[in-house]
Order: sequence, then structure tokens, then C-alpha cells
Amino acid sequence: MSADVVATSTSSSAVNAEMTGASSSSAVNAETTSANNSSAVNAETTSANNSSAVNAETTSASSSSAVNAETTSANNSSAVNAETTSANNSSAVNAETTSASSSSAVKTETTSAKSLNTSSSLPSQISGFTVSVTASDGSTMNNGSSFNLSGQSAHLKAINLGFTLTQDGTLTPGSTIKIPVSVTNNSSDLVGSALSSGTSLDIQNVGTIKYQMDGRYGTSGSYIITIGDSFDQTSGKKVIATVTEQPGETSSLVTTNSTQNIVLTIGDNTFTFVPVKRIYEKDTGDYRSSDFAYGPTASQINTGTTITDPNYLNNALSGAENTPADTSIPTGNIINIQRVTTGGSALTQVNLGKYIGSGTLKISEDGTYLIKNDNSVGKDFGQGSGVTSRITLPAGTSDDDILAALNKAGKHSGVVINEGNGQYTIAYNLGKVVGDGAYTFHDLYPNDDAATQADAAQEVNRTDDVNSELNKKLATLYAFQSMGIQSEFKFSDSSIVNTLSGTGTQYSVASDGTVTKVTSNNISSNTTPSNARSEGQSKVTVHYVDKDGKELATQAYSYGYPAGSKIAAQSPDYQVAPKDITGYTLVTSDSPVSSLNGKQLTTSKAVPFLADDQTVYYVYTKNAPTITTEKKTVNETIHYQGAGNQTPADHTASVDFTRQVSTDAVTGEKTYGNWSADQSFDAVTSPELKGYTADKAQIDKQTVNGDSKDLAFTVTYTKNAPTITTEKKTVNETIHYQGAGNQTPADHTASVDFTRQVSTDAVTGEKTYGNWSADQSFDAVTSPELKGYTADKAQIDKQTVNGDSKDLAFTVTYTKNAPTITTEKKTVNETIHYQGAGNQTPADHTASVDFTRQVSTDAVTGEKTYGNWSADQSFDAVKSPELKGYTADKAQIDKQTVNGDSKDLEFTVTYTKNAPTITTEKKTVNETIHYQGAGNQTPADHTASVDFTRQVSTDAVTGEKTYGNWSAAQSFDAVKSPELKGYTADKAQIDKQTVNGDSKDLEFTVTYTKNAPTITTEKKTVNETIHYQGAGNQTPADHTASVDFTRQVSTDAVTGEKTYGNWSAAQSFDAVKSPELKGYTADKAQIDKQTVNGDSKDLEFTVTYTKNAPTMTPGNPSQPSNATNNGVINTSTNTGSKVNNGAVNSPELPQTGENNSQSQTMSFIGILLAMFGSLLGFLGIKKRRND
Repeated sequence: MSADVVATSTSSSAVNAEMTGASSSSAVNAETTSANNSSAVNAETTSANNSSAVNAETTSASSSSAVNAETTSANNSSAVNAETTSANNSSAVNAETTSASSSSAVKTETTSAKSLNTSSSLPSQISGFTVSVTASDGSTMNNGSSFNLSGQSAHLKAINLGFTLTQDGTLTPGSTIKIPVSVTNNSSDLVGSALSSGTSLDIQNVGTIKYQMDGRYGTSGSYIITIGDSFDQTSGKKVIATVTEQPGETSSLVTTNSTQNIVLTIGDNTFTFVPVKRIYEKDTGDYRSSDFAYGPTASQINTGTTITDPNYLNNALSGAENTPADTSIPTGNIINIQRVTTGGSALTQVNLGKYIGSGTLKISEDGTYLIKNDNSVGKDFGQGSGVTSRITLPAGTSDDDILAALNKAGKHSGVVINEGNGQYTIAYNLGKVVGDGAYTFHDLYPNDDAATQADAAQEVNRTDDVNSELNKKLATLYAFQSMGIQSEFKFSDSSIVNTLSGTGTQYSVASDGTVTKVTSNNISSNTTPSNARSEGQSKVTVHYVDKDGKELATQAYSYGYPAGSKIAAQSPDYQVAPKDITGYTLVTSDSPVSSLNGKQLTTSKAVPFLADDQTVYYVYTKNAPTITTEKKTVNETIHYQGAGNQTPADHTASVDFTRQVSTDAVTGEKTYGNWSADQSFDAVTSPELKGYTADKAQIDKQTVNGDSKDLAFTVTYTKNAPTITTEKKTVNETIHYQGAGNQTPADHTASVDFTRQVSTDAVTGEKTYGNWSADQSFDAVTSPELKGYTADKAQIDKQTVNGDSKDLAFTVTYTKNAPTITTEKKTVNETIHYQGAGNQTPADHTASVDFTRQVSTDAVTGEKTYGNWSADQSFDAVKSPELKGYTADKAQIDKQTVNGDSKDLEFTVTYTKNAPTITTEKKTVNETIHYQGAGNQTPADHTASVDFTRQVSTDAVTGEKTYGNWSAAQSFDAVKSPELKGYTADKAQIDKQTVNGDSKDLEFTVTYTKNAPTITTEKKTVNETIHYQGAGNQTPADHTASVDFTRQVSTDAVTGEKTYGNWSAAQSFDAVKSPELKGYTADKAQIDKQTVNGDSKDLEFTVTYTKNAPTMTPGNPSQPSNATNNGVINTSTNTGSKVNNGAVNSPELPQTGENNSQSQTMSFIGILLAMFGSLLGFLGIKKRRND
């Protein structure tokens, strides 16, 4: 494959010194830290050669200090100087690329659930993609492999990527393609350094490759390949590449939940790491500090100090009293001094930590103590919490002098002393850890949510209630648990081993200067050189020096194949360029440095690789210091107080001083000139205030200088004493007498005196009154006795008064004695006499009431004066007793009101026998129609009623009743049966019903039947025929009438069986009067109304006419008349007999019960009696009939 090129890149090959290692981040987990790395290492897992023995749990904060922010990429929150190089990464990469993966970023509450994935699809230009991972024990993992961890951290020694990159016409210089990466169940924010060397690696004939996180916490990211100029632009050209990323020794993936696996996915390759479930031991121990050192990159070693005191928090969280003495906490300023010796290449920078770091707490589930082995994320106090004031001290300064100088300079001060020969002393004042000015958890967590944030990072879970209580407790506690700070030592050459060793000592300096040594321990560390030169390669080294040849920045270098190499094609030229170095300016003209063998450059240049190694250098001159003028104002303030709203406003004055400040262009160290001349504040006379005296008549002249503090004085005014006078007051008592005419006594008078002090305010003239002198009393005064008079007050009682009392005035009134009073009594009687009821007559009713009145007899004249009778009284109304059969002429004797002047009362009640009692009897006839057969659709019963009345006469004495006729007959209206869907009522309606007072209640039942298949109607006619006879040719023709009835016939569709419904409602033939025929009398005056129904047979009646007898004229009975019966009428009364089944009954006469034939006979007898003149007999018969 002539078109293909094989390219390899490994993170252990030469790396440009400008690359920043990812391992400069905070909180190094002890499980993944080598024995040679003394930073942030759990003492239990650190080799005997490492004397720093720092518990990893307390290191996270301190590893993120000491930053050169000017040269750090945006993503590097551990703020490591961009010139430093990963200790394990030495491949040839672009000199200006800075690792973005170095991070001490603090994990937020949402970090514990880090499982965001990036799409695993690979770019189309990549084929044959393979990945293998070298685990911490050196074993190789391939796609799908699983590795059992010894704890909860997964440290990867190497990640080996292999792929073929094909030019598809889109890959031009500067374009990028991504190999996606994702991690699940990871709590570490150092993913970038755990998966790469933290630098850009050269891939020959392709470009560079570098890992980049997606977001700050990097739960997902990509290996980004940037196409370089060397990548062939011929379409279809292929390059087979292998890349080896070697992560920093201090970086690992850390499980969030130790019961779940960490899953790493690179492209379409997956690797599983199985953690050991965490065991949470109680963290104990009193106050202690540890110094550490470690090499995060090939050109940098960091040192620092951490502080822990688990027992302090254990005491507080468990409720025990947490005094500093309990855990040996020093109370002075904490000052650390480290004296170290460096070896290898020259130092280019020493940077003191610019902020103090910490980490989230690890608290037990019940919130009562700290635990080990759980998750924690970095948390720092922010910029300005570290060293902000750097002082200058000469070489050879003793510890005592350093302590005195830093104690004076105060918290946040520090010093770097170059002792010569690679020896340095660094020191910093952390301030107090308890007491005034010490940091509390509120400073670290302004929202007072320290426990809540810790819970978010921990695997242990606490309830919201427990966290809420912990948040309150922690807010006021001192936050020195896991507190630390770190500094940076940067070396010029990353291709050799650079070393650092020495001691670190912590002191506590009290406010009086007393020094107490707290701890002391050894520290040491070295860098891992990036000097893996491949066979046949030559080296280009770039130095950045001043005119004396001193290295100012870490060297840059690269390895490549020269022209004519028999091993590989010539490497692209190495692009070298000057650096921007703070405080220095590049020399752009030739200025050779005699101590260097090489070529001086003044601009960027492409340097080809030659058969021999080459050295080039850039020369810089140090910039002159910056001269500024510092201004200071010293103020004098005189506060006035004590005079209320008359108090004068404060007096203020100020004077200004200036001095020159020279700031070193490189170190930033400031050199201060002298302050301008002393100045004075004039004497100030205290203002005079009416009624007040100042405690200072004036503030004297004050002389100050530039080192003086502001002056403050207080002048207090005291109010002058008030004027005291005595006030007098007299209180009088007067008793007036009246009502006894010329015998009335003269007024009685008496008086007492009171005094009090009056204080008059010297300023306002306002008077303040003291208490009146003691209370006094007026003696009781008996009213004089006067004959014939009585005083309304027997005496005026003793009266106690005070200075606030008003004059007392009383009036005693005399009244002439009253006459003799007696009581007169009178009785008024009421008598009611009853009569007229024989031996039933009640006895008389009697009652009485008494009245009284006073009689006044004048004591002198004996004259009587009568008072009014006592109040009117009443005799209650008396109902006349009820007597059966009798009525009293007075139902009652009404209530009678009488008074003392009334006479006795007499009344008579007379009884008369009662007429019979006439009452009205009422009867209700009800009609009820029951509906049935339609289930729940069945209508409610229909009810109706009509009322009848008749009079009942009850004898008042015997009680015998006589009944009258009922009121007229009434009818119930016809009631149509409700129509129900799907049902047919057996009665379409209940017809009109006529009833009278003798009728019984009517009940009908309407039954609903589900509709039959075939319904027909049957019709029947009932005929009425009245035959007339006996009148010859005058006989009327027959009378005929008919009524029709119908009924439904249901014929079953299957059996043919017929079911017959009810006939239609009963009907009636109207009454038919028999026609009147002259000279004839019908035996029936009429055929009555006939009611028939569908079951009735035809009706037939016969009316027979009988010729009337001749009319007889009354006269002498012995001479019968020849006249006809003109004027005599044969009467027949029809009593309304009913037709039953066609039978015809002769009507009966009213009252007598005689039938019609008897009536005719009697009529005939009457005629005979008339003929014989027996008028009296006729009248007797008539009377009988009428009775």
C-alpha cells in the first residue's frame, strides 16, 4: 500500500514543555497515587520514603492553589502555569497547546450523577478502530473487558488507540474530527487527566490528538484529531495511526456509587471497572497539619500544607461542647515555613498559592460524625484567600525572623527567599483557624448548605431533615477541616529529572508574639522526564534566557527524523516561537549569550531536523520596575454626643501623604519609598451648648505621618443640673347645711397644706415636678341635730387628700320629720249565682281581693291624709260550667278589674235547655288506580277523592242522632292510563265514575302487558228495545237504541291461542220517558237509565198503556155523577228502580213502600170517596201519603 503511511504517537515520547499536565488538579486519591508522589496521599498507603504522609482526604483544596492565571487555558481551573508539562507526556506536540483537562473544579450538587453520554458513532473517515487499556496492575483490557478494582478508583496506566484515517476530500489543515468518549458512575472531576496525558500529541503525517472534556466536569468528551499540514490531501490517501495516552499518576476515575460499575466507552469500545463496596469507618484524630510535595508534570513540583481535625467536628456534630482545647487547636496565626533544596534544571518561577482550598465534608448517615472512604469534591475559599501580600526578606533569614515579619504583615502574607545553590525558603501566614478572623463554614458556603452539598457528593445518603440541622450547626463552626494551600516550583527543563526535598514546619504565633511549634515533617518529590527519544531522531531545544543566560521559562523541545534518515521520512520542520514572559521583553537584535552554544533567534522560525541535535534560544531583557505613587489619607474625626438633638455634627478633617512604590516587573515585589512630610490637625475647641458642659474643652493639635492610623476622639456633653424651687398648695373642705329654715347651721370649713419640689431644666426651661408631701386627712364631721328635722347625712366621713386633690365640698340637707303612717285594708267580693238547670245547677262561685292604703296622721294636728289604694286587681274570667243539654246565657263572667273604691260584685248565670245539635258529617270517597306489570316503568298509583256531607241532628239531652241526606252525587273524571313504551295497558282509561255519599271507595287495577304479536279488535253491540202496547192504534212504535263495546284479542303467533282483553268501559242507555197518550196511563212513566257493559245481553222492556177510568164529579154521594174523570189525575211516581239483567220492577211510592198497582187502587178508592162526598176520609188518606 504505497499510498498508506503508518504513524504512531505516544504520550511517553517527547512533549513540548509548554504542555500543561492534567495532573495538577486537586484532591489526589490515595489509591491511585504512586509512592513517589508525596502530595495528598493517604498516610496508610504511602511508602516509607515519603515523609509527607498527607491524608488524601485533606489535600483536595490545597492542590489547586498557586496559579499563574496569565498562562492557563480557560478550562484549567487548577490554574497551573501553562509552561508546565505532564510528567509522563513527552511526544512532539504543538508548542502552544495547553491542556484543558487540568481541573480542580468543585463538584456541584448535580455532579454525583455523572452519566451523560456522547454519541458513540465514529467519524466516517476513521476505520479499523481499536482500543486497549492498560489497567493499574499492568494487565491489558480489550473491548468488552471487565476489571476488578481493589477499591473505588480506576487508574489507567495507558490508553492505546489504533485506527486508519482516510482522506475523503474534506480533511484540510485545521479541520477536526472527534472520537467520542463517555463515563458513567464517576464522581471525579479529573476525567481529562485520567484519560489522557493532558497534552496535544503529534501524530506524524496526520496532525495532533488531544482529549477535551464536554463541560467542566467531563463525564463525556472526545479525543479530537486536528488535521495538520503534513496530512496528504490526495483523496483516498490512508494513514494507519496508533496513539498511546498515558494519564497522570495522580488521576483516576472514582466511582460515585460503589455498588455500581464504572463504564468507560471510547468510540464503540466499552470497558467496565467493578469497584469494591465502600466501608465507612469513623474518621478521628485531633488537630494536625501535614506538608506534601508532588510532581504533576515533567517541569513542575508542587508543595503545600493541609490541616485536619476530625474530632473538632465530631464533638460539634455529636452535641459535645467544642472548645479549641478539646482537640489541641492552636489559637494564634498559623505560619508555615518550608525550606527546600531543588535539583535538576534551573527554576524559572516559584509561585505561592493564591487561594486556600478545601473539600466537601464526609459525614455519617445520622449526621453525628465524620467518616472515611466516601466521595468528596473540591471547594475553595476563592481568590484572595491565599497569599495576596508578598514581602521581601534576605537570604539566611532565620525562622524566628520570618515568623516575626509575617506575623506583622498579617494574614494572606508570604515570602519566597532564594538562598542560592538551588535552595529556597517559602513561608505563608494562613491567619487564625479559630477565633477572630478565622474562616467559618458560612464563608465557604454562603448559603449555609455545607451538609447539603456534602450529601450531593457522598455515596452515603442523609435525609433532608438531618441535612437541615447539620447546615445550621456547621454554619457557625470553623472551617479548617481539609483546609490547605499549595505552591508551585517550575523547572526549565522537562527532559531531565527535577528534584525537590526539604522540611515543612508549622508554627502558631500568638498576638503577643509567642511562638509555638505545631508540626514538622520532611517532604520530597521528583519529576518524570519526558526523554523518550526514538532511534534515529534528533532533538531541537529552545531556551528562553536573559542576557546573563538565566533560564526564564521552561525549555521547549521536539524530536524528529532528519533528511536522509533510513528509518523514516524526514519530519516536518519544528515551528519555534518566542514566548510572552511576564516582566521581560524579547531582544530583537543579535545579543549572543556566551554561556550558550546555539543560535540566537529573534522571531518565529521553522527549524528543520538535522543529523545532530540543535540548540536555539531567545534572549530577553528584564523590564524596568513600574513606579507608582501611593496616596494615603489620615482622617481625624471628633464625635460629639450626649446633647440630644442639639449635639453638634461630627468634626472631620484629613491630611494626605504620598510615597513612591516600585513594583518589580517579574516578581511583582513592591519596594516602598518614604512618606511625604509629617502634618498636623489644628486644635479644635468644643462648641458651647446652652445648658450643657463638654467633658473636653478642646481636642489638642495632633501631628501625624504616613504610617499613622485615623484619629478618632469623642467629646461627651453632660446636661447642667436643673434649678430647684418649692411649690405650695392648699386643699379646702367645706360642708354646706340647708333645709331647716332659720334653724339651719352655718357652713363648716377646714384646710390642709401640701408642698413639692419643682426642677426647671437648664436648657429647655421645662419643669419637672417632684412628689407632693405626704397625704393628709379631714376629720369626720357629725351633722348638728335639729328638733323636728332629720339630716340626709348623719356625718361627713373622714376624707384623705393629697397634693393632686381638688377642694372638697359637701351639702347636708335637713328634712322635716314625716307624720305617723298606718295601713288601712278593704276586701272586695265577687259572687256568681247559677240557676235554671234544676238539680244540675252549679253552686255559686265566690272570690275576693284585698286592697290597702296608707293613712298619714300629722304628728302635730292629728289630721289624717289618705294615700292611694294599692294597685287595681282583677277577678279572673270565670267560665260558666258546661252542663249537658243546657246553655248558659253567659258563657263566662269576664275578667273584672276592681280597686279600693269598688263595691262587691254580683252576677247571675241562667241555663236554658239546648236545641238539638246540628253537625255536618263529612265522608270521603276515594278512587285508586293501581298500575302493575311494567317493572320499574310501572307508574305510581293514581289517587283522587271527592267529599260528601250531610247534616246530623243530635238531641242535646239524649244524644240521639237524626241524619239528613248526603250532598249531591259527584264524579271522578276518566283517567287515561299512562302510555309506556313497549307496554299496553289493559285499560286505556278508567272511565268517569259517579259516586254518592253511600258509595264505597273505588279501586281499579290497570295491568300493563308486553305487546302481543297480533292484536285484533272484537266488537259487540248491546241493544235496548222498549215495546209499547195497550193503546190500540195510538200505541207508539218500539223505541230502540244500541251501544257498542270492543275488546282486544291477542292471538299468539305460534299457538294461535287467543287471549281476550277487557271490554271497553261500561256505557248507559239514557232514561226514556213513556210517551203521554190522551186517555191512557202507562204502567211505567219511564224506562230508567240503563248501564251496560260488554258482557251484558240485549235489554227489552214493555210499557203497557191502560185506558184511564171515567172522571167522577163530586156531589151527593147518593147520586153518582155521569161526568168523566176530568180533573182527576192518576199519578204514578217512578222511584228510580234500576233494570237488572232485563227484569223490570214496579216502582215504589216514596216513603210508603207501596207499589204502583196499590197506588192505582188507592186512586180508585179516592174517586169513590169523592163520589160519596167522604172528603174527610180522602184528606186522611192524602195526609197519610204525604207523611
